[in-house]
Amino acid sequence: MPNLPWDMRGKVVVITGGNAGIGLGFARGIAKAGGGLVIWGRRKAANDAAKAELEPFGTRVLARRWMFPTRHALSRPSPKLLKKWAGLTAPSPMPG
Repeated sequence: MPNLPWDMRGKVVVITGGNAGIGLGFARGIAKAGGGLVIWGRRKAANDAAKAELEPFGTRVLARRWMFPTRHALSRPSPKLLKKWAGLTAPSPMPG
């Protein structure tokens, strides 16, 4: 792992809008630091491309098409997601 100011091994971050722009840049940083990623975005093709770009860093990446009905939906990840991704750290909303 490169010498980074933080270590994200064992942690998982949910990034909404993480398939492009600032969100994807943030996802790259988390991946380089060893963290797992859950990317939620509206465009399946962009999600798939982001996943393909991030997996070579050696981290787990889950990319899903997701539309948020309310801002509050971001603050409560589902129990199923929490069970599957132990170490979930925090949602990081970066809608585009």
